Parts: sequence; C-alpha cells; structure tokens
Amino acid sequence: MGLSSSKQRRPPPPSPDVPPPRWSEIPPDLIGLILSRLLYHGDRLNLRAVCRQWRLAVRQQNPHTLEWSLPWIRLRTTTDGDGFTFQSLPDGKLHRFRAANVLDPSRPALLRSSGDDGWLELFNPGDTYYMCNTCSGAIIRLPRVPARHCVKSAEVGGGGGGGETIPSWSIIRKVMVCSPGLIAAILYSNAVGLYRPGDTSWSVYPAPECNDIAFYRGKLYSVTDDESLFAHELVNGSDETVSHHVVEQVIKARNNHDERRRHFPRVLYLVASRDKLLMVVKWIVPRRAVSRSIRKNTAEGDGAIRLKVFEADLEMGRWMEVKNGLDGHAIFASRSCSKLVRLSGHDQRFQGDRVYFPGCESPIYRTTVYTGDDSPSCRFYDMRKNTITKVFLNKGDAKYQQSYPEWFFPSPQKLCM
Repeated sequence: MGLSSSKQRRPPPPSPDVPPPRWSEIPPDLIGLILSRLLYHGDRLNLRAVCRQWRLAVRQQNPHTLEWSLPWIRLRTTTDGDGFTFQSLPDGKLHRFRAANVLDPSRPALLRSSGDDGWLELFNPGDTYYMCNTCSGAIIRLPRVPARHCVKSAEVGGGGGGGETIPSWSIIRKVMVCSPGLIAAILYSNAVGLYRPGDTSWSVYPAPECNDIAFYRGKLYSVTDDESLFAHELVNGSDETVSHHVVEQVIKARNNHDERRRHFPRVLYLVASRDKLLMVVKWIVPRRAVSRSIRKNTAEGDGAIRLKVFEADLEMGRWMEVKNGLDGHAIFASRSCSKLVRLSGHDQRFQGDRVYFPGCESPIYRTTVYTGDDSPSCRFYDMRKNTITKVFLNKGDAKYQQSYPEWFFPSPQKLCM
C-alpha cells in the first residue's frame, strides 16, 4: 500500500505567454471609487498623472457627483500685486494665482473673496467686479450695483439716501456662480441680487438682514438674521426678455428657546449638499458670561464659541436640529463658501462630525480677529464632544502669515478635463 505525500502541490508557474495584470488595466469605475476616497486635491491630480489609461478613466467621471476634496485656506499676503496665495490642507503647500486687471492689464486686480468650483471674486480699481475661474480661465464681468443698494436697508429707511459712503470694493459682500447661467450675490444693503450673464443689470430682492446664500437643487436659498429661509428664482416674463425675481418664504422665523444667544454676536451659514440643506448657527458668549470651566474647553480668549447645526425640512417648513453627527461628513464653513465634505483617514486633525471654520472670524461681516499666530490656523467644533479645538497648519513661507476667514474649493472639473 503506497503512502501519499503530505506536501501540498504547488500551482504550476504562469505561462510566459500570459503577462500579469497591469496597473493601467484597473476598471474606470474602480478608479472613480479611489478618486472619491482621496481627500487631498493634490493626490487626485497625481492619480490622474500616473498613466494615460488612468487619465482617461478620470475624465470619464462626473465632476458633479465627486465628493469634495479638502479646501484650501486663503492667506494674508504682501501687497506686491503679484497674485493671490492659498494653502492646501493638510500638506501645507502654497498655491499662487495671478489675475490681470480686465480694464488695465498693467494694474493688478484685487482679490475680494474666494469661493468654490475654482471661482474667485475680483475687483478692479475702476469699480468693476468680475469672476475668474482658476481652472478654465473663464471671466464673468458683473454689472454695476444700483446706488440705492449701496447703503444698508436701515439707512434707506431713514430717508434721503444720506447714508455713509462706503468703499466701492465693499458693495458686493458675497457672490457665487450657481450655474453658467446664474450668478447670485449679497449686496451691501443686505439685499439678494440675481444676474444672468448677458443681462444689463441685477434683479434685486431687498431681503431683511440676509446672512448667507446657497444654491440647492436648482434654486437659490437665503437665510436672514431671524433664521427665516427664502427660495429665489429668476423666471422669464411674457415676452421672455425681462427676468422677474420670484421669492417664496419656505421656513418662517424659528421660535428661539434660548433667547440669550439672540443678543450675542453670531454668524449664520447655509451649507448645501446633494441631498441636504443645512444651517450652521455660530455665536460668541462674552468672556464675562462664560464660566471658568467652559473657558478651558474653548480656543478663544475673549469668549466661548457656541455652535448648532440644523437641517431644513422643506416639506414641513421648519428647521430640525442635527444632534447625532453628520454621518462621517464634516462642514467647512466660511463667509465666502461652505461645503459638506466626507472625511475618512487617520489624520486626527480632519475627521467627520465636526464643523471647521478658518482663522478667527469675527461676527462682523468679513473681518478677521488677529490672534498673533505665526502660522495659519483653523478651528473645529466637535459635535459629539461639544468642544472647540484649534488646528495649526504648516507654517510655510514666513511672509504668508495669518489667514483670512475664507475657504477655497478647487474645481473637481479640472480633474475631468
């Protein structure tokens, strides 16, 4: 009786005529999955540059369905007129953009604010606003704002139009490119303006104390100081040449159970994702009103930052407080733009269920409180621990110190071109 060998037979070696699979043969749908999992814009660009097949696979992805990558933070730069500087998270790399003055190429353009999808709001000394896309180089020139919207609504109500003269670069407080055919803005008078490229003027709705705007499911939404939510649309008139600004109030002012915080300085942000419209309410409790134990858990020296997140229930017309986190997402909120970003990875500085805001933003519109930090920084509110933590970014070049309270989101379309 023979004995069988206890050793396992090794598989035969591969035939030399059958080469092993190559990296370039990864299916496009798997490339798309990998692309969405990369949090850093630079890593996404590197993936596209691996080989021709991967570049083609990235080009097949729909940029409108890609998850947002981590934003960049705008830095305070020297006034040398040589461009604008941003720092990417979390690698700390510096990125420079240059934009010529559309009226006089020999003079530098001024950067008013950063935004999303690669758009920057620029201003010429000739009182001209325009949008410039850092990806495509496209330029959208904006019409002048009517004089009556260059003063606050309270000043207009006082009669006579004798309000304080403001710098021309402050007339537009926030502007966003909703789509190729629609631009939206918050004007100095707190009104909401809509503009279609090719029109000669803004279509303005004098919303009371507008705090922020966001584009969600084909409509522009604005939130006011009392947390009322309005939906805005531009519709053609009977002759299809005149656009009418149609406004509907979809959520009435919220019954505030915490009356105290209404009297504290605060900021409201609207955050639109594919399936949610969120509102972030951030307010600062003065130091004298904060207990010593709470001060130890805050990153602010002059008071404690408090924050709540709400989701818009448009069917029921109400705000619903979000208490159980953001399902692995994080909110990056700033005056210029706000986004919901899915975070995954081992970098403890950037995790889900948090709200990040850059620099040290004052409740006064578009101002920064200088904290003496040599390195740019941001802060995050942990929704589960109810704490505020400060995150220092890489220092980089010493002349790029102190960040503006603005995020900038590179365009996903740059990857898919």
